[in-house]
Amino acid sequence: MIRHALVVGAAFALGCAGRSAPTEPDVAEPQDAATVPAAPVKPAPEPEPEPAVKPEPKPEPTHVLELRKPVALDRQNNLRVESVVIESIEPSPDGEYPAGAGIDVGVVMQRGKYEVRASMTELSEGYASQPVAWLENYRVTLLAVDDPHNAPKVSVTVERVSEDSPPGAPTIGRLSEATPISLDDETVLRFLGHSHKRTYPGQTSPLMIAVRWETPGAEPEDQHTSIMPDGPREFFWRDRVVKVVEWQYGDWMDLEIRQRALERVTQAS
Repeated sequence: MIRHALVVGAAFALGCAGRSAPTEPDVAEPQDAATVPAAPVKPAPEPEPEPAVKPEPKPEPTHVLELRKPVALDRQNNLRVESVVIESIEPSPDGEYPAGAGIDVGVVMQRGKYEVRASMTELSEGYASQPVAWLENYRVTLLAVDDPHNAPKVSVTVERVSEDSPPGAPTIGRLSEATPISLDDETVLRFLGHSHKRTYPGQTSPLMIAVRWETPGAEPEDQHTSIMPDGPREFFWRDRVVKVVEWQYGDWMDLEIRQRALERVTQAS
């Protein structure tokens, strides 16, 4: 980044060399009191500006990850940084997109041969960063990347969906193709449809459910799940618990959506 500074200096008048003849001091003529101008009124001081709102401090990291060195999250799952990409963004010719820079961190959670991948980004002003990645029941938040060009050290906060804490108060609504449900964190749930499975005589067919989750700045995520009509009628997405109260097949569902608590995961967990 090139910065330009404009320094405004003060101008000084320098006297000519030599001495000038002394002059008699000017003597002011006496003035009548009525003609003496009043003293200038001192303007009222400008009000002090309101203090700027300080951003909330970032939490302490739970992990500092090195490239391709896994750490254990629990007895089954490991977390590692797969890639660190430094981005340079050129401005668009029409000026719609500004020049910028950023960093993209790819993370992997591994359980045996199974892997799930996600990425986190930290972009310059004018672009939407995505510092949070979900890996099943784990939320990973990017805090900082030190020495990204040589030996990156990625500071993150890792949280896990709590199985012990009860979910919060529900968001209640009817979900249909025409009426999505909006949640407090700007997440939007959309209805995609129902289906069912063929079953043998005497068996109960599960209700197959297709929905789409939309979060700000991220690609929509489709979820295909099922419930048993005579079972708990619940399904899960990230830290959400969705209870299907009633439904009209292929048309709508009455839902109760609760958010579960998160707990920090430390290296000793």
